[in-house]
Amino acid sequence: MAKKIRFPLQMKDGFSVRTLEELREHFDLESVLGYFADGKLNTWLTDRYYDELAQKVDGLSADTPDLNAKLCEILGVDYSSDTDDTDFEALQRRNEKLRVLREVTDDQEILNNVDSVAFDQDELFDILDEAPATIYLYGDKFSIPYSKSGITYIGVNNPEVLLEKRAKEYRENEILFQNVRNDDLPSDETDNSSFNCTIQDAEDMILEGRYQEAFPIIQHLAENGNARAMYHMARYYHEGYNTVQIDWNVRDEWLKKAANFHEPLSSYMYAHIVEYDEGEKIVDEIYDDIERLAKSGDVIAQCIMGSMFGAFRSLEKKKYWYSLAINRGYTLAEYRLGQTYQAIKDNNSAVLWFQKAAEQGHASAQYELGLLLEDSDPDASMQWIQDSANQGNPDALGYLGWKYKESGDEKCYDAKEEAAAKDYCTAIQLYLKAAEQGDYKVMHELSLIYEWGTGVEVDICKAQEWKRKYDIAFSKINGRYFPESSI
Repeated sequence: MAKKIRFPLQMKDGFSVRTLEELREHFDLESVLGYFADGKLNTWLTDRYYDELAQKVDGLSADTPDLNAKLCEILGVDYSSDTDDTDFEALQRRNEKLRVLREVTDDQEILNNVDSVAFDQDELFDILDEAPATIYLYGDKFSIPYSKSGITYIGVNNPEVLLEKRAKEYRENEILFQNVRNDDLPSDETDNSSFNCTIQDAEDMILEGRYQEAFPIIQHLAENGNARAMYHMARYYHEGYNTVQIDWNVRDEWLKKAANFHEPLSSYMYAHIVEYDEGEKIVDEIYDDIERLAKSGDVIAQCIMGSMFGAFRSLEKKKYWYSLAINRGYTLAEYRLGQTYQAIKDNNSAVLWFQKAAEQGHASAQYELGLLLEDSDPDASMQWIQDSANQGNPDALGYLGWKYKESGDEKCYDAKEEAAAKDYCTAIQLYLKAAEQGDYKVMHELSLIYEWGTGVEVDICKAQEWKRKYDIAFSKINGRYFPESSI
């Protein structure tokens, strides 16, 4: 079982608290109230087996009279009402803003200045009362007062800004803009170059099928700490989308990086590559977040919601969530709906949806479509499987390897024995490519090929090596919370 990660509590003095003694020594009420508001205090206590304290903390709520005093009493620290000016409602609002912002950005500059992030026009006016030098804008549209000079406005999600005067007059009044939309602002101010696009911009491109155009933006954001972009990097390296060569090892590296940020989408995909208990716990922890995002219109979360229901017992729920994402053009949802119909033996519908996704470069859809067309249209079948293999899909590589092994091409292998006449050279090359991705099925094939000397020299050492790799890979796959095909 994977080792449990026990996160520390960060206090205002910069100390990372890991024990109750350290908490009491570096205690500051505002930080602790913040952790209480988002539930992390209770988790922190439970993870360290302070069960009695955790139970008492769990009994408190925002409506508890003298909340601050009672919280201090439970944790064993002194409380003075004379010096207590904390506003719990404000802390709750702050935590909620942080939660929303972490879903769209991992820019520490923005997160560290959450109090200067305006989510609507009224909040913008409240922040302006404090006369900051920089204000961050997260929302659809903001009216920018001309009278408040000397301020830089930075868009978090590329919002539209409305100006009272000409853009030139704003500049003369030392009011600057970055990452916002306004037709009167020059491009160097709105900063709409690809490396200054937001994750929403990149996701819009993905929904429009512009995978190659979106990739450098996704890559840039992911390399600069955006966990949601890391999710998309993992998806690219899992499916290719005619943009990158599939590499499930690189996929897993991105998922492991994203796991540190606890972003719901990345956490869901990460749960596919860990052991059963950890995967189950991750999904339990993020389900409410995924559902909330899905209900708010988040296309990626809607597709994930569909994946969380079984094909037979919850068919209508799956169709409902997938259809919402499909209506926005999300290719993965088309593939998932194809899988759903395949599971209930409605192959005609499965072909329809697999083809839609396959035409967008979804490698798994190309492979599944090829298999379904094998009897009715052999030529199209092989073309789709070849397209999938060209992107590096391990299943397609293994299938083509098996085809070469079974049917073969006598011109490719000059040997007397009939078995050796089959194209085992090409078959083994394809098997090796699939095995490098962790495909345990072809590892088993390779072990048998070397054990029996079928088309190659008998090599017991190689046979045992591939058998050992197969055993390890098979145990990992079967020890996971999710089936391999649901990643």
